[in-house]
Amino acid sequence: TGLDPDRDRIIEIATIVTDSQLVTLAEGPVIAIHQPDAVLAANHDCAIGLLITFRAAGLDIPQRMSVAGVDDSRLASLLDLTTVKIPKYELGVIAARQFLETQVGEQSQSQVLPHKIVARGSTRFRGHK
Repeated sequence: TGLDPDRDRIIEIATIVTDSQLVTLAEGPVIAIHQPDAVLAANHDCAIGLLITFRAAGLDIPQRMSVAGVDDSRLASLLDLTTVKIPKYELGVIAARQFLETQVGEQSQSQVLPHKIVARGSTRFRGHK
């Protein structure tokens, strides 16, 4: 992409599953210390939860922080959430095939599926430093 991100400002979170964990993230030291420009959630449930929680905590989305998810949905459109649209059916077919391959001792190959960024109001371009 040509971007050279500041690795000290990248936060990796494996899973957020509860409302209280979302609040802890929005109001806790992770955001205050690392001051990320954006959060990309692995799915829309998490992205929507983050969007709502960040706004409730007083963060100006997208001026202070951009929020995006993966897995375009009608709700994401209604909430003006930026997303990475992926072919869900094809993803499921490939995942099932790779699982079955591993069950018979075959090594599965990585694949990059077609995808599209659907830019909406939860993100803004910040440009290069």
